[in-house]
Amino acid sequence: MNTKDLLECVGGLTRHELYRYVEKGYVQPERTTVGKVVRNEFSEDDVEFIKLINYYRLTGFSSGRSLEKAHEMALKDRGKSPSDILRTG
Repeated sequence: MNTKDLLECVGGLTRHELYRYVEKGYVQPERTTVGKVVRNEFSEDDVEFIKLINYYRLTGFSSGRSLEKAHEMALKDRGKSPSDILRTG
């Protein structure tokens, strides 16, 4: 999924926050070059993890704590997708 589509899919996430997640290595999108433009292509796993981080950000956690919570939930509910985790709480 490209950046524009991801931002539309994940409500409340800004382009700046998304770029920060990439810069810090929270997600590692595939980079494709179209002419002189380099674009990020996010996997479904990237999108789901970003949704989970964003969920915690929107509930008042800091960026760092949101990442920790997302990792905790992913480890606790290993085998479930972040979407499943969000649905079940």
